[in-house]
Amino acid sequence: MSDSKPKSIRFDKENYEYLSNHDNASALIRDLVEKYRTDGNREKAALKLRREQKARELDSAREEVQRLESDLSQIDALIDDLNEAEDGSNIDKAAESLENVPLDRDNPAIKNWAGKLGLTPTELIDELEKRRS
Repeated sequence: MSDSKPKSIRFDKENYEYLSNHDNASALIRDLVEKYRTDGNREKAALKLRREQKARELDSAREEVQRLESDLSQIDALIDDLNEAEDGSNIDKAAESLENVPLDRDNPAIKNWAGKLGLTPTELIDELEKRRS
């Protein structure tokens, strides 16, 4: 059980509205009073409290950045998977089209399909040889 005690205090309209919009006004006031009580300097206490709030905001922002980076990595992985699936499908088309073509890197048909697939003729020939064996 907490040994805190309620205390009624008055605020001007501006401070009242500020505290009304604060998530935990009691904690804010407790922290400010605690810092003032230990330091004896209102301005210093307020600045220390403000610094702590900004440090918490920064931590939250860093967590959000990490979450967004993770989301981007997952999306990139999905794009890579789709690209691999498309490449596999396109290589299947190339293999079918080049079924009776000699596997020579200077062959215009091999060069054409390699260019379409973003491969060198040698890479395409290696892939086609794997499929033919």
